[in-house]
Amino acid sequence: MLRFSSDDNGSTITVQLLSGPQVAKGVVALTPATNVGVAGHTAGMVAYDASYLYVCIADYDGSTAIWTRTALSW
Repeated sequence: MLRFSSDDNGSTITVQLLSGPQVAKGVVALTPATNVGVAGHTAGMVAYDASYLYVCIADYDGSTAIWTRTALSW
């Protein structure tokens, strides 16, 4: 479970890990290898690793960058 917060109206977002890694609906088990993603990736999917939170912002089409990421701070 993650908590998102901002002290500056969204210019900087802090992500806090509230509970250990779990795979839930919409969470990708492996982080995307590229920002274009792969077939099956759809808007709203989320992935994370030790350094980044990744959010899929569009459906996979084979050429458009659909994944964005933000650094996690602990």
